[in-house]
Amino acid sequence: MPSDNVHRIKGNLRSAGRAAYEYERHLRRFFALKPRQLPRFDLVLLGIGADGHIASLFPHSDALRERKRLVVAERVDAMKGHRITMTVPVLNNAAYAIFLISGEARADALRAAIEGDDQLLRYHAQLIRPRNGKTLWLIDKAAAALLRNGAGH
Repeated sequence: MPSDNVHRIKGNLRSAGRAAYEYERHLRRFFALKPRQLPRFDLVLLGIGADGHIASLFPHSDALRERKRLVVAERVDAMKGHRITMTVPVLNNAAYAIFLISGEARADALRAAIEGDDQLLRYHAQLIRPRNGKTLWLIDKAAAALLRNGAGH
């Protein structure tokens, strides 16, 4: 893969807010975006945490409601620090959103995200529906164990 296709967040900067700002600026330049335009990634690879978070979008965070910014930094008390993440509109503009889920610890969150009622601020995987793309779920047996229809067998 050409190194120009790798877009690294500078997580080593002192300020997570500054790192998010610089990453968004980089994406806007790289994709030659106009105001309010979103980048189109070929692929976003996501997981689900045991608490239901995806990317670094955590339950009930303000970042889940962000519609203008591409990248945000937010303090996450459970992680005892700041996390930098792309926003939901950016993730939903990808050609492919692939969820890679493994392990028994994620089974409850996976079941709730796929089969549960809409709880968009708790199980953010429900928010990921690429507008002009596709979603693929790659799930191991342990993570799928609680899904209906024998998916975990």
